Amino acid sequence: MLARILNNIFAAMMQFYLVIVLEIVPYEETTKTTPPALAVFPMVCFLTSCISSMCIGPVTKTIGRRATFTIGGLCCALGSFILYFLLFPYNSYLMYPTVIIMGIG
Repeated sequence: MLARILNNIFAAMMQFYLVIVLEIVPYEETTKTTPPALAVFPMVCFLTSCISSMCIGPVTKTIGRRATFTIGGLCCALGSFILYFLLFPYNSYLMYPTVIIMGIG
């Protein structure tokens, strides 16, 4: 349950990370559109979270609850570690695998 709360907080705060740190402009004055990245990254995170939630039952039966929680925590920690070093806009392509890792967590 704690991993799900962490995942929801990450997905909600991702817009701020994209706009402030990666400098993705939230609204372009010339075209009057919003960049798709502001919607795609949270969508990928939630879809990955839903898929991993469906698979969590068989995984828990196979390796146990404690190991499953440990794997989820490690995925969240790995995603946070990657985000810590993802400070430049030219590294924004690394957001896709990072969001998938955080969604699994």
